[in-house]
Amino acid sequence: LSGFASGTFPVPADARPVLRSRDFVSYVSSQPLDDVVEFYRTRLPALGWRSPEGGGYTSPELVNLVFEQGNNQVFITITVDTASGQPQILVSSEQVP
Repeated sequence: LSGFASGTFPVPADARPVLRSRDFVSYVSSQPLDDVVEFYRTRLPALGWRSPEGGGYTSPELVNLVFEQGNNQVFITITVDTASGQPQILVSSEQVP
């Protein structure tokens, strides 16, 4: 992920990787949705990332978070799997000019 050394992107302690590609990584967690959201809202700013004004979206079923650091942006989408009730976390990033 852009802006993070390999293997250093923070994930909740119980998160398990589901899919990984060059452009994104996906995890599943057994923590409640609100706890996963709070983890990222707390952890990324502690690492120097900031959430831009108006960045992100929240609804009962879906949370989109956006963080920036320098010319790097990270996008985190968290949904709840209807079958398992577990949060699914999709993370992607990009460098902006």
